[in-house]
Amino acid sequence: MSRSKDKFTVVLNRFLVLVSAGMWSLISAWPHDAHAADLTVERLETRRFALSADSSMRINLPYFDAHGVMQFDDDVILRPPNDACSKVVNVRALLARPRVDHWQCADGKSYLAGMGAGSKHWARVLELPSGTHHIRLYPIGASADALVMSDLEVWSPLSGKTQRPAPARQLTKERSAPKYSFSSSAAYRAAQDDFIVYDAGSKQLDGKGGLYRLTPVIGDYERLAGTHQDRFAPVEVAEIQLDATGRYLLLGELSLFRGPNWTRFAVFDLAQRKRVFEERHGEHSIIHEPRIVVGPDGHVAFSYRDGGQREMVVVHYRLRSNHGATP
Repeated sequence: MSRSKDKFTVVLNRFLVLVSAGMWSLISAWPHDAHAADLTVERLETRRFALSADSSMRINLPYFDAHGVMQFDDDVILRPPNDACSKVVNVRALLARPRVDHWQCADGKSYLAGMGAGSKHWARVLELPSGTHHIRLYPIGASADALVMSDLEVWSPLSGKTQRPAPARQLTKERSAPKYSFSSSAAYRAAQDDFIVYDAGSKQLDGKGGLYRLTPVIGDYERLAGTHQDRFAPVEVAEIQLDATGRYLLLGELSLFRGPNWTRFAVFDLAQRKRVFEERHGEHSIIHEPRIVVGPDGHVAFSYRDGGQREMVVVHYRLRSNHGATP
């Protein structure tokens, strides 16, 4: 009798956990605040694109054309001229317009390849000379204006040339090394010459983790917001973009739960230092690669890969100021 009672208790507890998880998902899926005091965020449409059945690597990214209309590019990624890889392990598109791809080679090296004005190709290896050593770099931010590397060096997406050198520390007379090394996501603000970075809690900053505003010139940083955690797993900020005004951070977040997870689009107001909108997507599926593309007149495309449904999902938002001007 006691054994059957124990079985019943176990089943009941599992049922209650599933019910509470479902209720939490339902509640968390509601928009945080679609009409904040200074901003309205409107979801215009959701479009789905089936993933290709073949093994070819594709761009699979949204973009806004010359008329400001949202489009989706699923063309095959072609190897660039003077390819630096003898054997390619992986490739993914960082940007559709302008075009930038990240190539990873079998020997452990990787490089970025892009196509600038007039179909002029460029390629640049992701490593930094340091004396007789080479330090590997990784792209952690990509927008139409800037490519941000893991050491906070900024490259031009049109030419691949350095726009802003990385902050460095001198190790010896002949050798220097990056002052910072981030691995998650970042955005560069050229007007302020500072960065918005997500750090999960390394000792480079204060060890607490979260969103930071970092000014390398003076070595100053400010913690804007802490890390997020849902009931079952940490939540990573996988993508950071800035709206056209520079006031709002557009965040692509990803649940790190090992199993069915979700992604979230969020808007953070830098002026008020608070989150003013969030909306979850892809509940109970296998979600990867949340990406954000900023268009004209407040238009924003939020995309992610739904592995469970084998499709790319693109959610079209528009941000409108409640004071008459479009962000």
